Amino acid sequence: MALANVLLDVEHLVVNYGALPALHDVNVKVGQGQLVALLGTNGAGKTTTLKTIVGLIKPRAGTIRYRGDAIEGAATYDLVRRGIALVPEGRRVFAHSTVEENLELGAISRTSTVEIAESFERIYTLFPRLKDRRKQLAGSLSGGEQQMLAIGRAIASRPSLLLLDEPSMGLAPIFVDQIFELILELNAQGTTILMVEQNASLALEIADHAYVLDGGRTVLEGSAQAMMNNEAVTAAYLGA
Repeated sequence: MALANVLLDVEHLVVNYGALPALHDVNVKVGQGQLVALLGTNGAGKTTTLKTIVGLIKPRAGTIRYRGDAIEGAATYDLVRRGIALVPEGRRVFAHSTVEENLELGAISRTSTVEIAESFERIYTLFPRLKDRRKQLAGSLSGGEQQMLAIGRAIASRPSLLLLDEPSMGLAPIFVDQIFELILELNAQGTTILMVEQNASLALEIADHAYVLDGGRTVLEGSAQAMMNNEAVTAAYLGA
């Protein structure tokens, strides 16, 4: 995919878990302002790819460039400060802290009180439920509300690139629709998004571009529309 303004460029990424290979040759490009879906079956390497981008896993080989700078091996906290945030699979909110305290932890990399206040205002505008429950313990929220909180916590760091790992997992259909509407709104506001999503059909409905991983390799890429019209993708991921 040729892009005039590439925000994230992952090339020939190789990752091992001990002696076991996890990624063999992953290639992904995300343009500024895009919403890109990363598809594949369980064990294809999608989550490992996101964790490696954000510095939680060190690659064995390959390059990861963000805004043109090589970042493979950089510390996660440094990448957060530089504008990359991950919403992990399973939400992982701090259950015994309040909604507000969770959001404050998300903003820990920010030093400007004005920016932090602006971030909170944006989060509460996007997620009115969180504002209503800001003094409530995160563990008492519903699954959908916890997903909103996990995304809000990531937004608090004011990311340019937001990585989403299975945002619809375990949610009731009504919350899935709400979460995807919010993802679209975030993207429309200028946040670039790379999303791993088990619901391939729904992901392709909102994405600009998509990649398919299989066995730790990028095996297919194209526009979301082209993917939806691809018989192989349809048969493997869309239930046709």
